[in-house]
Amino acid sequence: MKKVIFGITKNNESIQKFTLKGGGLIANFINWGAVLQDLKFENGSKSLVLGLEKLCDYLKHSRYFGATAGPYANRIENGRFKINENEIQLQTNYQNKHHLHGGTEGVGRRAWNVDELAKNVLKLSIIHPDGHMGYPGPIQINATFSLLDSGILDIVYRAETEKKTIVNLAHHSYFNLSGEKTVLDHELKINASTFLEVDEGMIPKGYPQSVEKGEHDFRYFRRIRNESGISSKLDHNYCLSLNPQEIRPVAWLKSKTVSMQISTTEPGIQVYDGHGLDVQITGVDKRFLGAYAGIALEPQLWPNSPNRSDFNSPFLYPGDIYLQHTQYQFLKK
Repeated sequence: MKKVIFGITKNNESIQKFTLKGGGLIANFINWGAVLQDLKFENGSKSLVLGLEKLCDYLKHSRYFGATAGPYANRIENGRFKINENEIQLQTNYQNKHHLHGGTEGVGRRAWNVDELAKNVLKLSIIHPDGHMGYPGPIQINATFSLLDSGILDIVYRAETEKKTIVNLAHHSYFNLSGEKTVLDHELKINASTFLEVDEGMIPKGYPQSVEKGEHDFRYFRRIRNESGISSKLDHNYCLSLNPQEIRPVAWLKSKTVSMQISTTEPGIQVYDGHGLDVQITGVDKRFLGAYAGIALEPQLWPNSPNRSDFNSPFLYPGDIYLQHTQYQFLKK
């Protein structure tokens, strides 16, 4: 356990980096965006996640690398939904039309408070003010990150509100288990027989569709690389269940040297293969994070759920508690 200054925001907030050790893992977090900046095996040299070396790079380049996306992760059509027949308008920060990941100043792009730091545990919290990015509130959000035995990164999200609102948090690390230029040769397995097709705005259309015998079929291990020769362009929700469940294994990712199991309470997992990454870092940390440099596997509710009564409900009422529990378990082969 240690902490160092990572940088200063434009609002003169001091951002710190925290190092946790446990379960054979070493993790670095920063309290800007509740970001997982780095994750390695003890005595390992390669990070299992994509991360940046300076706060200014996160402020300028971040594609939610390692962040906690919210208050509502993923997309909401036209940034609008209704509460008690009153229309709520959120910021439209995606294609200048839809809402994505809480907006340009969502919780994944703000400084969090540090509530507890131990050898293998970090507890952070943030208040999302009433009306900020359009959300009713205020919303109190807490995140607990722990490194547990057997190589487990354990994440618990909790939220409460003073007004009826929507909450859907997601951990947004991009995983690369081999340290290679791309993850196209990683193998992926998802315990889902259906997924959500999307339109040009990445908004789900229609009802869940079968994955059978198509490019979205990951019921058994197969490479992320599309075997047909057509470039992989995954950015879809896979339907694990209709509603949240007890935590259970839902997805697996493996390279030639490392495997990862994802367990979660959530009914969906958004799979983004990183085909749109194009981040050029200059200066001492000069490098390029290009297409497919990492894959995001984000347990969460189904996207656009505030406007779909047939999807799992994202609405949070005063006096109720939003709770998500997700684990990423890593194993050397």
